[in-house]
Amino acid sequence: KKNRIPFRLFEASNRPGGRLYTVTAADGSAFEMGADTFESHHRLVFELLKEFQIEWEESLLDPSQWPLWRSSRGDLLSETEYQQLAAPVIQRMIADRVRTFGIGESYQILSPSLAQELDALSMAQLLRVHWVQPDDRVVQYWEARARSQYAIEADKVSALRWVWDQHPERRTRTQYRVKGGWESLNRALYDRIAGVIPEHLVRLRWALNGIRKTEEGVRCGFKTPKVTEVLETHNLILALPANQFAKIDGF
Repeated sequence: KKNRIPFRLFEASNRPGGRLYTVTAADGSAFEMGADTFESHHRLVFELLKEFQIEWEESLLDPSQWPLWRSSRGDLLSETEYQQLAAPVIQRMIADRVRTFGIGESYQILSPSLAQELDALSMAQLLRVHWVQPDDRVVQYWEARARSQYAIEADKVSALRWVWDQHPERRTRTQYRVKGGWESLNRALYDRIAGVIPEHLVRLRWALNGIRKTEEGVRCGFKTPKVTEVLETHNLILALPANQFAKIDGF
């Protein structure tokens, strides 16, 4: 809007914010049901919070008490246990990451031969290469993470994609939380556009269920409360979690 770029916004749920969803308990405590913390490299988040005068604070979770993952049988894996058990293999994958991409955030490939070697392996195969006797809980956590993050099983995830996510600096960065929850930013953003942006430009309960590339751009199908709508656009920005891609015809 600031840059006078024409747009339309579609949200599958019945409220603005998508994965930013805060639930407030009776005592006023805020619980995040979606995105939780953010880090120092999320510059746009800091800019928005400053613009709307919303405060944030450092996350003070005790890693030893934080259940990172729980199996269907009730087995727990804390952040501290995970770091201790997986440290050797994580360090090897970080070394592969630095050799392939460097330490930056760009996708510039420094070693094409290593990139091809990794891309020929699945995430599951890479784990077997780097970890002769893996801990079952860590492996199950990684498999669950692959299903959640990439919407496919670990044996279908490219090892190159997995190695890219092992950033050498990411594990030591301080994490932050929005005071009062992300809902405060949701409300501030939505209040800003309310009455300014015409209603037809922002649609709630419009779920993307199909996408096709055309000669003119992109054709999108939406399931709405009443009918199925088809719209065409020259440019499209998706803000969907990867685990939703499999539900959309055309991905």
